[in-house]
Amino acid sequence: MDHTIDDFKKEVQENKRNFQQQAPYAVDKAMDNSKAKEKLQEFRASTKELRDKEEDMKFGLDIFEIEPVQYHELAFVEREMKQLNEIWTVKEQWDGEWDAWKAVSFYDLKMDDMDDRAVEFQE
Repeated sequence: MDHTIDDFKKEVQENKRNFQQQAPYAVDKAMDNSKAKEKLQEFRASTKELRDKEEDMKFGLDIFEIEPVQYHELAFVEREMKQLNEIWTVKEQWDGEWDAWKAVSFYDLKMDDMDDRAVEFQE
């Protein structure tokens, strides 16, 4: 059981390290809304697998009366994924608004509506 716990801990740490290196923290030519959401989905799946493994190990821990370990790395990745997902969702919505405004002639723009939408994005 000790080897299983050590191996699992290494997997959890590697997942966090990979997340910090590959997560969509910035927008650039290589990272757009869809690629960012894809990358987050990949990490969501790998983190869920780790949570499932953690749950499966509980039976063995109970048998040997070993206290379950709190894996802060998993909680960190889950929290960061949630926040990044919210950020990319707002960016996607803003891009949609911006694309719509770009198609309207300057004289037809309704500035009050644009101001209201901009304020909504700031909240």
